Amino acid sequence: VYKWLAWTASSKAQALAYAVVGYGFANAKMADELTADNKALYRELKLDDPAILKGIDWWQSAPRRGRYLEVWNQIKAL
Repeated sequence: VYKWLAWTASSKAQALAYAVVGYGFANAKMADELTADNKALYRELKLDDPAILKGIDWWQSAPRRGRYLEVWNQIKAL
């Protein structure tokens, strides 16, 4: 398990994941592993700017939370 966790936290693994999903990741060295195209998009989205990242409101509560939970419970029951 520790080897898997270490690998997923590595810059190489996070760059591979970025290429698929396009999200920024916790390992700051991940950008060094990106292809030229992915690196350009990463910079265009300003994911390399710590000031931008600090200003993002990452948590947003679900509107109509009660309805959301009702539907989610129905899905889980299938």
